[in-house]
Amino acid sequence: MENQWEDRTASPGGAEGTGDIELWYREYRPYLFTIAYRMLGTVSDAEDIVQDLFLSLSAAAAAPGGEPIRREKAYLARMAVNRCLNFLNSAAKRRETYVGPWLPEPLVDTANPLPPDAAERGEAVSYAFMVLLERLAPAERAVFVLRETMGYEYAEIASLVGKSEANCRQLFSRARRKLDAERSEETKPMAGRELVLVRRFVAAFRGGRADELVRLLADDAVMFTDGGGKVRAAINPIYGPDRVEKLLSRIAFSRLHTSRLTEVPIAGGIGLAAWDEDRLTAFFCFEWSEGDEHGNRALRRIYNLFNPDKLAGVRLALPSPGPAQS
Repeated sequence: MENQWEDRTASPGGAEGTGDIELWYREYRPYLFTIAYRMLGTVSDAEDIVQDLFLSLSAAAAAPGGEPIRREKAYLARMAVNRCLNFLNSAAKRRETYVGPWLPEPLVDTANPLPPDAAERGEAVSYAFMVLLERLAPAERAVFVLRETMGYEYAEIASLVGKSEANCRQLFSRARRKLDAERSEETKPMAGRELVLVRRFVAAFRGGRADELVRLLADDAVMFTDGGGKVRAAINPIYGPDRVEKLLSRIAFSRLHTSRLTEVPIAGGIGLAAWDEDRLTAFFCFEWSEGDEHGNRALRRIYNLFNPDKLAGVRLALPSPGPAQS
């Protein structure tokens, strides 16, 4: 990747510094947002982190004087990482008391596109990968995100998180072991098949075709529903294709009986938005495997967001719903 430590100098103080900050905001906001989102798993909190970062720089620019800033990209990344670590440490207890599974917010591509090289990293930006990152402690997550998904060298990571290079290597190895123990070798369908599989899921879900849903679900299928204690949702994961199908059928014929479903491009895949008129009532994300030659047994994980607080953030990034999928 490019040199994170490119030696450019600017001062946060005075009119010239204000101009530098405006330039940095245009140039680095998407990059900093990517770091924050992958560390936090929520779009709104990631946006707040980036906004707060530049507000603090603007305040420093309004003050006279100020130390010159070298290597501004690394400087801004360090500010973002530190703010994210503080947020994760303070949020840990809140998430321990969260009702049911805590799922990240999906990142709608049209609202916050990732850097150009993100698509080359595949799984590192998928929703299923974001769910796995929730298994990590804050310091593990910071090191893993920076190394695995952003391509930083260990020496750079050590500077960003304030730890030794050896410690960063240990944190990365520990994070890798945790994630490897939970993820399968195959987590995505063959190129070009995901849209076909999503539409097959929609047809079975809307048509009440239980046998087709069971055929589509993998033998180790699991469904997670996140209501956050705000709305009714299963507070424990649902295991096995038969039990997952039964819950999907109840949702289809009760909560989402009159809802419209629209396909939504999200980071690393395709999601489904459920609409009641202009109100977003649910959002589905998926993890796929290869399945068999007909696409059977391909759906391994279903992640269903019902929490209205999280849906409100997702809704802001979505256009008005189109016609129902069928």
